[in-house]
Formats: sequence, structure tokens, C-alpha cells
Amino acid sequence: MTIATKTFRRQSLDATALRNRLPAELVNRAQWVAFRIEKRDGKSTKVPIDPKTGRNASVTDPADWGAFGRAVTYHSRTHDSHGVGRVLTADEGLVGIDLDLCRDPDTGEVDAWAADVLARFAGTYAEVTPSGTGVRIFARGTWPAQWHKHTPTLSRAGALLEVYATGRYLTVTGDTLVEDEPVIAECQAALDWLATLKPKPAAAPTPPPSRAPSHVALADDELLDRARRASNGSRFSRLFDTPLDESEDESSGDLALLNLLAFWANGDRAQMARLFQRSARGQREKALRVDYVERTIDAAMRDRTEYYTPRGSATRPTRSTVAVADDPASPGTPRRYMRTDLGNAERFADQHAGRVLYSDRDGWMVYNGLRWERDREGAIGRAAKMVVRGIYTEAERCEDPDERKALSAWACSSESAARIRALIDLARWDDRIAIKHERFDADRDDPEPSPPAPSSSSSSTSIAGTGPGRTEGRSSEPVATITASGASARTPSAVAAAPVRSSAPAASASRRSQST
Repeated sequence: MTIATKTFRRQSLDATALRNRLPAELVNRAQWVAFRIEKRDGKSTKVPIDPKTGRNASVTDPADWGAFGRAVTYHSRTHDSHGVGRVLTADEGLVGIDLDLCRDPDTGEVDAWAADVLARFAGTYAEVTPSGTGVRIFARGTWPAQWHKHTPTLSRAGALLEVYATGRYLTVTGDTLVEDEPVIAECQAALDWLATLKPKPAAAPTPPPSRAPSHVALADDELLDRARRASNGSRFSRLFDTPLDESEDESSGDLALLNLLAFWANGDRAQMARLFQRSARGQREKALRVDYVERTIDAAMRDRTEYYTPRGSATRPTRSTVAVADDPASPGTPRRYMRTDLGNAERFADQHAGRVLYSDRDGWMVYNGLRWERDREGAIGRAAKMVVRGIYTEAERCEDPDERKALSAWACSSESAARIRALIDLARWDDRIAIKHERFDADRDDPEPSPPAPSSSSSSTSIAGTGPGRTEGRSSEPVATITASGASARTPSAVAAAPVRSSAPAASASRRSQST
């Protein structure tokens, strides 16, 4: 059997006919998008569209989704889309399985490996994908594995098996394989079998520390400026600013860039990932995969011993050198959290206290490197999503297999919009984050407040690092601060002592920063 190159044609959809061919649990939830085919890096990519606005949609933001009828209507009335798709969320217990490049679009014949999978999932809804060369299955159950993509054994070149339960949308055609009642069946046994198709990787080595000890941290923009002006700045600029050449080895270039970022970021994995995804090469689809970025960062950090230190400056201890018993970034025993919304909120507070505040009058506030300002651009939401993604890393580091499995399942569940909202809502009550509005103007008449006196309490109850205006019982180490644009800056202890203001003029804030 020969399968031609995949081609995508715009689907002609009738809302009533399509509704009758689909399972009710897919149709009845307002988790639908339209999609268009775009070329990115020479490959066809299905970009989700908000059916209410026509703008690109996020698969993690319910505000960008719409009802089934709304999505089909948008597709039918415009020429901007190629079809419709359904977003999967963790709370509904559905799993989507993609069998890519396994079907002859002319004869309908499927490859042996795909036929084996379909036999295991007999009785649940399955349909042909928009290209006609693949099959999609919807099943009820829990995906027990960490992997999401696998090249099946004895498959043709380009064939791929993909499995997702959340954080993805799947195109829907209604072109069913079997003319039966459209039902999504319980398929846990088949899902457990499917998870065994990809061999488990060898135990990973202990991840490198999140930051190299005893080195100075740089703000994102300052780091990029110094890297571009360095003796090898032309190489850095080429890797960071120039889109990929078709003849270039993508992975080697990514590793080369992350090697340079590891030096300038002093091994700060979060800053490395953030800057990599700001780069030109970080915009392609592969670079948006968290697992790929983390693996490449692991490779860049392996055996690294050299980090950037400004000439003539004494190095400051960083967060990883401070022994704090309840700080998840400490090299000691990691803190254990309950698998609850409150546990997630405590993760958020541990990672971002001193960098974000919640005012009783102004709501969420972020520090922009000079002063506090209201979060109008979703920085808190992005930070919350990164906290949830970090639970997967916690799971990978668990030695107990049962605990690892339970924590992975909780990470998946925590990706739902409801749990992320609960995380943010509960975090604002944490005493390290909540603040009265009056506190912002408390020291207006004191242009250079003194740093807080060292706490007499045990270091195990202090927090390593503090942001501006959050001084009680905290050390004045440099910490990462979230800016309103989602970028991160590093705030040294001198800036950390700056007065908290909600509406100081920019020039005044600049002078204050310099004076401290």
C-alpha cells in the first residue's frame, strides 16, 4: 500500500448532519475551535481559531473556545478555516489518539500496526482525519504514561502515534470508520496496553541544579545585551535572532544556543527556557514542546562548570546556596505538597512570593524591574501555568513509582482551567502575597528605607530571596521577578529595599532605583 503525501482540503460541514454523527459528550461541551492550515518551518500546522473572534486561539484558555454550533457556523460562513476541532481538558476524562499516516485515502486500507490499535479500541468512536491518511480515536479513561508521541514498530516513514488527554485540540470530521451509534466507550485496559508500546527510558541522571552556585543573576534584557556584545556575540546573535535555514540541523543549533544561554544565565533553567522561547528558533512548533526544551537544557547543563561573572564584582550567593527547609528550590529535601488546589497555591507562593503581590484594592501586582504595577497582560496566569507544568518535573524526580504515578496524574488534572483558577484564587490569601493597599504608600516620605534587620528566627522558617516591598523575615538575595509582559528580571538586594509604590512616575522610579 502506498500513501501519497498528506494534502488538506477545506471541509464542507453541515451542523445538523455532523452533530448526528458525533458522540454527545463531544458536542455538548463548549470546547470547540475552528482551525486553519499554515506553513511553519516548511511543515503544515493546524492553527486553532477562536470561533467568536476569528483570532488565533489558545488551547489552555476557555475564553478562546466556543459552542459546537458556533464553531461550525464560523467555518461555514468564512473562508478563513479548513475545519473544526475539539479541545480536550483533564476534568472530562477523555483521551484522544492519533494514528498518523497509516491509511490509504483511496482504498481505506490501514497499516497493520494501526489495525492492531483499532482492534484494541473496538467499540469506541473513531474517524478519518482531514487528510484522509490518518485515523483518530476518542476513548474514555486515564492516560497512564508520560509520553505523547511514538513512532510505531514496522511503520512507514513519517507514521506517528500520538496520545493526548489535555492541553490539545483534535480536529473532528465526522467521517466515521464504522456506521454504529457514536459512543465514546470506557477503554482503560486498551490505554494501559497502548502505554506499553513505547519502552520506558533508562533512569535519567539527577538533573543539574537550577542555578550555578555563587554567581550573579542578570535580567533577561541585560543578559541578551551582554551576550550580543561579547567576543562571540555575532555567533550568539545568529543563533538567537536568525530564523532557521532549511539546511540547518535544528537540534544542534538549539543545543548551541542553550549552551550559550547556560553560561550567561548561570545555569538558571527557567531563564534559559524563557529566553530560548523568545528567540527566533524558539517560535517553531517543536520548540514549544516542554519535554524537548527540558531535554536540550539537560544536555546543555551536563558537565558545565563555567558561568558568567562580571569583572571586578564580588559574587553574591544565589537562591540555591541558601538552606531553607521549606523552599522547593533548595538543594536539600524538597518540600512535599498535598495533591489539592491549596497545595498548588502553596507551590505558587513558594516560587513567586516576593515577586508578585495581591492588593485588596488593586488586585494582582507584578514588579517590572523598577516598581510594582497591575497585572494587565496575564503574567499571573502564565506563572500559574508554569507552576502546574513544574509538577511534572516533581513527578519525574520521585523515586517511589506509586508516588510518581499519582503526582503525574495530579499534574494532568491540574492543567484544567478550573484548577488553575483555583490555584490563583487561593494563592492571593497567602500571607506572603496578600498586602493592604495602604502598604504601597507607607514609606513615601522615606526615599531610602533601610534594609530589614536579619531575622532572629531559624533559617528554616525564612524565605530565600525577596522582592521590593516584601521584607518581613526574608533574606535579601537576588530573586527572579515576573514582569507584566511575562519576562523575568533579576532584582538585587539594593533594589529589593526600594519603596513599594502603585503610581510613582517612571522618572522618579528610575532615580530611586539608581539611588539605592
